Amino acid sequence: MFFFLFIIACLFVLFIFYTFRKKQNLQHGPKVEFVHKEQVLSEDFNPEKQDLTLTGEVLLNSNISDIFLVHGTFVGDDPFDIVSLLTQVLPKKYHFIETKLKSYLKKSQDFFAKDLGNFSKEHSHLILSMCTGRIKPHLVYWSSGNHHLARFKGALSLIEKLTHADGKNILLIGHSHAGQIFALLSRFLSDPSEFKYLLQRLEYEAEQIEFYLKALKEIKDYKLDIVTLGSPARYKWYQYSKIRLLHIINHRGQDYRGGDFAGAVFTRSGDYVQQWGIEGSDIRAASKVEQDKNIILSEFLGESSHLQKLKEGLRAKNRLHNLGDHLLVDFGDDALYPNFFRTILGHGCYTKIKHFKLILNLVIQKLYSN
Repeated sequence: MFFFLFIIACLFVLFIFYTFRKKQNLQHGPKVEFVHKEQVLSEDFNPEKQDLTLTGEVLLNSNISDIFLVHGTFVGDDPFDIVSLLTQVLPKKYHFIETKLKSYLKKSQDFFAKDLGNFSKEHSHLILSMCTGRIKPHLVYWSSGNHHLARFKGALSLIEKLTHADGKNILLIGHSHAGQIFALLSRFLSDPSEFKYLLQRLEYEAEQIEFYLKALKEIKDYKLDIVTLGSPARYKWYQYSKIRLLHIINHRGQDYRGGDFAGAVFTRSGDYVQQWGIEGSDIRAASKVEQDKNIILSEFLGESSHLQKLKEGLRAKNRLHNLGDHLLVDFGDDALYPNFFRTILGHGCYTKIKHFKLILNLVIQKLYSN
């Protein structure tokens, strides 16, 4: 009798364990859904025929108060660390360099890039029109340098900007390595003590550390819906109860792996920058000071610039992040002729206004249509 009860108890424990594990995987593990070109080009998905006021109404009914748009690498106000280097060389000109020069660089970026791989005032106007001015859009600028420290500083800038939101239900949309900034935010929210330790290791002053910790504490009450657009699966995401996470990736193929190098010039498999912007792919910072800080951050975030790590990652062709839902969307930007420059290797499609309308619709369907 005892043996029989023991077997029943073991089976019950195994059942509970399996059920719990299954629920955890369903709730937190990466989930993948394909949206094929036929769907994107269908009348239901045609962005030119979308009534965006309906999209705005859904967001308003979901109590979204603010939408933050964060650009990716190389389209910010200091992509190659020129401003950072000049402030170290010419400290007396710090204010002029930080304000005037950064503003000039960002305006130049907006002039040339427009809506190709870049968020602009046109996106803000679209949101204002869609929501009849009742949801506040924010354009968040950061240096856009391609290394750990630039993204860490970008996370600090985002934390500060979030404290100026009109409400506490926030939609964050980020292109490319803005996803790493969001991943850092999830990490800091899940472990503020590590955040403080990093600020200390990077030699921030006591007043600055107190400011950022206070700001982080304030936004712990926020409900954050995070959408990444073509963000490489680089930094680890951390589970946080008030975050929902959706990744949208330009992808063509029968499975969720990226493509071969041979198809890159035709963007045959979708977004190659998303596939390649992985551990080891960073550019060395311009100054020795920032290089040393990147070494510190590499202890926490993985190798910054490391050829062997990059080779290993490229062979894996991984597209999927460790957490969140994934929409692998065929944006139909492949071609029979070399089009890698025009499409930025399939990476620039998301922020094009016509595609951004489609993305807003996908976000509504996946996050707010329950």
